[in-house]
Amino acid sequence: MDLLPDREAATVADSLQRHPGVEVVARDRTGAYADGVRRGAPGAVQVADRWHLLCNGSQALVQVLNRHRGEFSRVARTIVSRAAAEAQPVESRPVTKAHQRQRQGQADREARFQHVAALPRDGQGIRAIVRETGLSRNTVRHWLRAGTAPTWHKGERARIIDPFVPYLVRRLDEGERNATQLWRELQASGFRGGVMSVRLCVAALGGPPRTRPASNPVWRRPSPRRAARLLLTDGEHGEMDGHFLDALVAAVPEIERALAEVKAFTVIVREQDQAGFGAWLDRCRDAR
Repeated sequence: MDLLPDREAATVADSLQRHPGVEVVARDRTGAYADGVRRGAPGAVQVADRWHLLCNGSQALVQVLNRHRGEFSRVARTIVSRAAAEAQPVESRPVTKAHQRQRQGQADREARFQHVAALPRDGQGIRAIVRETGLSRNTVRHWLRAGTAPTWHKGERARIIDPFVPYLVRRLDEGERNATQLWRELQASGFRGGVMSVRLCVAALGGPPRTRPASNPVWRRPSPRRAARLLLTDGEHGEMDGHFLDALVAAVPEIERALAEVKAFTVIVREQDQAGFGAWLDRCRDAR
């Protein structure tokens, strides 16, 4: 066994001459190797190893795919548009566990209030209601006086920008959407807040809360080389890649034919089917 210092034909020939008796040389398709073998071992049979044969098959498919790069773009646009149309919108703010607890607490208070409110109609006084419900006297009186279930939501605090909201509404109706410009205008009218408060207010005044549209699937169109690898391997690939490859093969008959022939050639090489290779080679020659 020897490791040559380079890939030159003269180096290969010299090595073979120093090791006479070589009958078969397995090599790749480099022309320098072919020349070196002819010079160093003219009687040897030159063969391509199985790996390089399969590699040549995939390279042939890449060449076919490269001829249809324009179709790659068209198919990719169709696939992405279809995926975006099928995607469902998602809520911009999902309900959190804290919100769920708040809602459940409010529902419980509402049920207790309805029970308390029904007791006076049955002729029971404050003292009897306190005994039955376990609530304090002041709580019972407050609930009955309010006429509604208690809520623990705090009222909104006054904001420094509140006096200027009518002006912002008018300017937004006039078409002004630049929050920084609106902030400068408010400053001239005595506003002492920061630009961020104006931006938040403008965003809130821009319309009712909307659901955030589903983002387009994060997907990159395969290159011809990667597409060839995906088409020739049995491993699973992503859903978008699968849709793309199916649509591409269906759209271009030449790609479909090339893929079928490369797969057939792969089986012939792996099974060493000499008779099948002859028939396959004739079929490919006739298809030119």
